[in-house]
Amino acid sequence: MKLALVVLVLALLASSARADVLDVGVVLAGAADEYSTYKGLQLPGLYEAGLLRNTGVRVGVKAIVAASVIGAAHELDQHGHKGWSKVVRFTAVGIWGGAFGINMLKIRGR
Repeated sequence: MKLALVVLVLALLASSARADVLDVGVVLAGAADEYSTYKGLQLPGLYEAGLLRNTGVRVGVKAIVAASVIGAAHELDQHGHKGWSKVVRFTAVGIWGGAFGINMLKIRGR
């Protein structure tokens, strides 16, 4: 689990030298989703489908997506599309935040 946090933080640091609050939100939402997925997978009857069953693959995919979202948002910002830059990051936070909420409801419902 510590490795997942390190990878997600490195994704933030590698993607941009000028991280802002929304970038941190993207990384924290991804980390929260990974934490809740990890906790959920420890319960009997809950499982992850497909290739994401492997923790290393799951963390790697989240790190790549986080770096891509942050990189794309900064590209949009540099080309004068500040509004779309925020939309991209808010969308990632919303998706991962929603996944965290659903996972936590499943964990607490057991």
